[in-house]
Amino acid sequence: MRYAYLSWCLLVMLAGCNPPAPPPGVPGNGRLQKWSHQAQESPKKIIVVQSKVETEDPNGLTLPQAERFFATKINNLNYLGTELIGMPMFDATELWFYNYYPNQDIAKIATDLETLVSENSHFDNSLIYALGYSQGGVVLWVLDQRCPGRVAGGDVVGAPVLSTPLAQPAVRAEAISAVFPVLGKALNHVFENLTGELSYLELMYPETGRPNGDLQFIAGRIATPPTDVFRRNFNLVDAATSINNFLTGVRDDRQFAELGSYLMQSASWRSGSRDDKTGDGVVPVSSATLDGAVPNVVLEDYDHLDLLSGKGDLVLDRIIAEHIVAVLDLAPKWVVTDLPETPEMIELNDTADSALAWGKFAYINEIDQRMWVADEDWARTFRMPISGEHSWPRFSPDNQSLVFGLADGGRANLYRWHGDWAGPISFDGVSRLADFSPNGQWLAYQADNRLVIHSLTNQRRYPVVSGAELVIPPIWTVENLAGQIYFTHRVSDEAFDIYHVSPRQRDVALSEVECVQTNCRYLFVVRGGPAGIVALSAPQALSDGGREQWITVISGLASTHLSLRVSTSVDNSDGISGQGWADLLLELNHDFDITEIAFDSQYGHLYLNDGGGANPGLYLLDVNLWLLGQPDTWEDVFYRLERAGNISQLDIKTPGR
Repeated sequence: MRYAYLSWCLLVMLAGCNPPAPPPGVPGNGRLQKWSHQAQESPKKIIVVQSKVETEDPNGLTLPQAERFFATKINNLNYLGTELIGMPMFDATELWFYNYYPNQDIAKIATDLETLVSENSHFDNSLIYALGYSQGGVVLWVLDQRCPGRVAGGDVVGAPVLSTPLAQPAVRAEAISAVFPVLGKALNHVFENLTGELSYLELMYPETGRPNGDLQFIAGRIATPPTDVFRRNFNLVDAATSINNFLTGVRDDRQFAELGSYLMQSASWRSGSRDDKTGDGVVPVSSATLDGAVPNVVLEDYDHLDLLSGKGDLVLDRIIAEHIVAVLDLAPKWVVTDLPETPEMIELNDTADSALAWGKFAYINEIDQRMWVADEDWARTFRMPISGEHSWPRFSPDNQSLVFGLADGGRANLYRWHGDWAGPISFDGVSRLADFSPNGQWLAYQADNRLVIHSLTNQRRYPVVSGAELVIPPIWTVENLAGQIYFTHRVSDEAFDIYHVSPRQRDVALSEVECVQTNCRYLFVVRGGPAGIVALSAPQALSDGGREQWITVISGLASTHLSLRVSTSVDNSDGISGQGWADLLLELNHDFDITEIAFDSQYGHLYLNDGGGANPGLYLLDVNLWLLGQPDTWEDVFYRLERAGNISQLDIKTPGR
């Protein structure tokens, strides 16, 4: 009798269920909006992607609505920031909201977000962290899969990235019949309403199952209550009364979650494992585990709405805050040069920036892939104590700073060492190969597939050439080289072309840029003495079995000041011949493969780095001594620097450069 009465009550309640808001004529592109309470800018940004919130606005929630919706979350993360990094979280980052109309294809929502980010100059040279809840987590997942590199990492919270049995009409109908044998088909449309019409999740997105960014998946899991008839029907009545509030974060409805858990337990879906059968009442745990392919957190006794609200106990928000700090690298990581990792190899003066002061050479040690500096006798060295693979150090024109690349965890960024500190100056994970402008106020470097310039004054950067693949840092020239940026573009593994472009150009295609010289290997700058650009050719085989390489100094836009040919010696003896700076011939008695050169105008020393010959190492050619005609022996003019060791990517501090 009691069961029949409950069934009658259910039918009355179900008759009053209202359908979701009708969709707009054409869903818009959403809104990407910065938190109105934040004035400062930061290259480290957090984008919060909302859950499924019903609205009739085709572009989603307005900024005031989004701020009210996430007010508790903002307060919690700010509070946890003071604990983890010593300041409110959003004093160290920028907070943005992405709001959208929910009842549309998720792939379109993700594409709209990617477009808004790419077209917003505020996100240029930024490290982006995304926080996606429920449907917003699926948006984040699709964005990560289809636009690799757009986000550095984030949290996918309570998101059905592998769909859910509640979104499968046939699976859901079968489970409803098993749980509610009397009402049966009459409940199908009710569950469509109660779940917010999850049919848009029925399509399984053809993604790889492994994230590109540092994504952390968070799921909830509640225990299924005893399956007595009275409890099930009571839950159904209670859930029906809150139909318009579900998934909006307005109320905590454990009854609905328990109802969903009944259906999950009774559904024939996926592999049928425990992770498929249990979840937060809407999303199974399997959407977070992804077959163990990625890091995940499963919170016991958190239903779906607990994940959206945070449950008020800071447990979930602390997990998120710690991940934000790790991905955005918010913990202070300044490098103090008088605290080296290898003190037995370093001799420093009392001042913290002494290594930068006495250093003459900056280079990459091929053994540990770290940046080192050495004095002019190669007797005193200092290793930069930042972990990761370093590359291409370059001194600033005033010799007070060094810029270098750092690759770590699949991401490449640029760091600047100045005085007693070193810190990142790019944050997008795709920046490398930098050098300074002549006045030291700009950098030119590769960012993704573009040559860009970067202001060190306001931290804004501007694309100059698109479609360029640099192989070494570009060279930004003045005076007789007409203020151009010269760069080497990779045509193939062995063929490189040299181009030059005005830094005032904006995002021109490579095909529109003037090519200076083809089939070169590398491009280097010479300051002082025979000032100009130095092109190094690839080694060419000779008919007698030897090989040769050409070193050419380009001064002005066309004239040649120095042409040095390095060749294998015919009579197996070293030697140099020629007159003045023109057509010098350097003959070596061993196989060689010169990979880079550098010129020290202070002493007239030309350094040749033989990276793959029979006797690899760094060689010094004393050009001034040769031109003055004063060498007593060949070894006075050309010799291998034994102290230099196995180095690459050399730069030389030049007074008044």
